Amino acid sequence: MPHPRTEELVERARVNLLDARYGQFDLIPALIPLPALLQEPPRQVRRLIAARLSVPEERIRYRTFLSWLARFRQRQASLRDTPPAAPPPSTPVRDRPGTAADWRAFQASEPRRQEGEGGTAIAFPRYD
Repeated sequence: MPHPRTEELVERARVNLLDARYGQFDLIPALIPLPALLQEPPRQVRRLIAARLSVPEERIRYRTFLSWLARFRQRQASLRDTPPAAPPPSTPVRDRPGTAADWRAFQASEPRRQEGEGGTAIAFPRYD
């Protein structure tokens, strides 16, 4: 006998799918194994979802399903391609270059005045 939480999840996924509103496929990744969602052809994934949720395959709108599956696979690929976060450095912040004591050596420069206007506006470099 399946776990009651699994049955609740299947029922909620079935209701979401048959509602045909925004988020109808949100619970599918919790029910279907990730390798099947990423590697199987779309028609097989659609059959698998229909069998798991006990709904007729025709009730799953094919174009909507294809769009969702393409977005899901693209998102999973981008998550897989991102490098893992670097571990925090072992040196304390105050000892790293570019922090704490380095600002004390800063020398403020005198702002240039724009010629011809006589105002106090700072001249910005031109990148023409």
